[in-house]
Formats: sequence, C-alpha cells, structure tokens
Amino acid sequence: GREGVAERVLRWEEDQQEKGQVLMAMKRFGEAARVAAMSRDTNLMFQSLTALEKECQSTIPEPKKSQLHFHSIILSKYHPDNISLLKSYYSSIPEVLPQMNLLLKENKFSDAATFVATRGMTSSDPEQRKKLVKEASRVLSLGKDTFFQKSLTDDYLDLLKEQDRLRQLYPPFDPPQTSSINLTLTALITGSIGVPQGHKLHLEADKLAKKFRVPDKRLWHVKILAFAKSSQWRDLRLLCESRTKPPVGFKPFALACMRHGGTQAEVAAYIGKISNAEERFELYCEGEIWMKALEEAAKMKDGEKIGMVKSICGRDDVKAMCDEYFRRV
Repeated sequence: GREGVAERVLRWEEDQQEKGQVLMAMKRFGEAARVAAMSRDTNLMFQSLTALEKECQSTIPEPKKSQLHFHSIILSKYHPDNISLLKSYYSSIPEVLPQMNLLLKENKFSDAATFVATRGMTSSDPEQRKKLVKEASRVLSLGKDTFFQKSLTDDYLDLLKEQDRLRQLYPPFDPPQTSSINLTLTALITGSIGVPQGHKLHLEADKLAKKFRVPDKRLWHVKILAFAKSSQWRDLRLLCESRTKPPVGFKPFALACMRHGGTQAEVAAYIGKISNAEERFELYCEGEIWMKALEEAAKMKDGEKIGMVKSICGRDDVKAMCDEYFRRV
C-alpha cells in the first residue's frame, strides 16, 4: 500500500527535515521526534511536539484529559531532549499549569512547587501571588520528602497575612511585599515614624519575631540597624540599656551609630562600654575619635599604636599629644 511505499522511501531519505515532515504527516510523531533529536534539529523537535499535542486535542476534547494524555506519551516514549525542550517552552509562557502538570506527572513535586511559587513571588499582583503560593503549598503536600519546603512555604503565606493585617491596622504604614521576615521587621521599626501610635509597631515587631521564631541575636541586629538607619537614637539607647549585656555585645551599636549619622559622642559612649582594649582602640580609630584612640594606646603603653594615631589623624593638636605620650611611654 501507499504507507509501505512511503516506508521504503523514508529509508533512503537523507534530508532529516523532510523525513520528519513526512513522519508527522503519517501521524508517527514519536519517530519524527526521534529523527529531530538525532539530528539536533530544535525546530523539527518543537514541530513534532506541537503536532502530537494537536492530535491529542482533536481526539480528546476535554482539555485536562487531553493534556494528561499528551504528557503521558511524551514522558513514556519521547527522547529526553524533547522533554527538555517542552519544559523550556512551558517555562517561557504565562500559563503555569502546563509546566506544573508535566512535572507532577514525573512525580517531581519539589520542582513543580518551586516553579509555581517562583511565578507567584515574581507576580506584581498581590492576589495572584497568594494564589500561586497557596498552590505551591498544596503541591508540596503531595510529596513524601517535601515537608520542610511546605513548612517554609506556609510560613511565607502567614507572613503575607501578617503584612495585610498590619496595613489595615496602622495606615499609612505599608510593609514591602517581601518573603523576608528581616525586611518586614525593619519596615516595622523604620516605618514607625510619622504613623499614629507608631510605638505600637515596635511591639508588633517583637510579636512577629516570636511568631516566626527569629533568633534573639538576629532580632537585635535587625533592631540596631533599623533604629540607626531611621535616626531613632533614643530608641537605640533604650535598646542598649534594656539588658546589662546585650546578646550581640556593644560593637554593633557603635558601628551602626558610626555608619548612619550618629554623633561622635554617641559612638564614643557605645565604644566605651566594650571591655576589650584592642577592640576599643580599633573602633575609636574607625570613628576618627582620635583623642580617645590615643588615650587607649597610652593606657596599653603601646608606642606603635601611638605612632599609628599620629600618622593618620591629620590633626596638629592630636599629633602634639602623641609626642607627649611618646615621651611618657
């Protein structure tokens, strides 16, 4: 018959593009895909995939069942290069379901959830973001080894809910749409300025940190930087004095104050609380508090440090004091 003649002609056909087109016309899509894969013809591979998909759609009108059948054929009979090309195409289109369903068909629950969640987190639409992250959580619940990822995804959903609650309670406060608890805490502290009952945002930061199990030291670092960046120097002092010895020490207070516009007197006050003389000397030098640095060097009777202050301070009065201390040392 004609198919037998075509079969013999195909054996002698050297043009792989032509051979692939004939195979597709004969509805032998898998063979066409193999020919395309062997010849590394991406266009022919894609044509064979779309031709098979159209054939599935024409024989199975119901879209979900049609796609499921299409994916079953692709995964069971097609070359890995064809599958990779299909995934690459799916990842480039706005629709989420094709890629997700293909990965689920492979039992790659983690990959499917990651794809969906990434799409959600990069969406500019808050409602679409929540919808897709919820779907990612559902997908992760299907896997046996995805409990930890599901826990993190659910934490992110909880964080989005908390951000919405804070927007409603404290207008015009508007925390960023972010997956970072650190950035949310920072926004609560820096955003308290100019907000009615802004002091309550500091309490909300503590509640949020407790809910999301933020380690104590990390919370202190977040608060220190946030207070310094927003020039809330009184609150920074109160934080420092809230414990006899802060869990992060006094150095972060001095550095935050130094790098975000605090006065030299403020910086010096924090440095003075540090017990290590070497560390105090280095911080005084970094803050260009030369007289204090010189006093520390003199207390240690360290001529090299006195010489260091003299060489970098750029102040005649300090240099004169250095010479005086040199004589004493």
